[in-house]
Amino acid sequence: MLLAFALTRPAACLEISLKTLNRYLLKQVIASLVMTVVVFTFVLLLGNVVKELLPLLASRQATFGILAQATGLSGLSHCRSGC
Repeated sequence: MLLAFALTRPAACLEISLKTLNRYLLKQVIASLVMTVVVFTFVLLLGNVVKELLPLLASRQATFGILAQATGLSGLSHCRSGC
């Protein structure tokens, strides 16, 4: 059915629709690539942060609450009371 539809359309329209399809696919691939790089980078950085913070927790030099505040994980708790 697609072939029959494509044969009845002029070549210029077919070329425009292929450009549109290529542009759409390129956007999707680039978006997936960017999201993958961001997630991969976050996981690698998080591993390094945890590796540096675990000795502080194990030796009881710092509590989890202090480390959460230092890394910004508890920043949202202040907004719950009314920012």
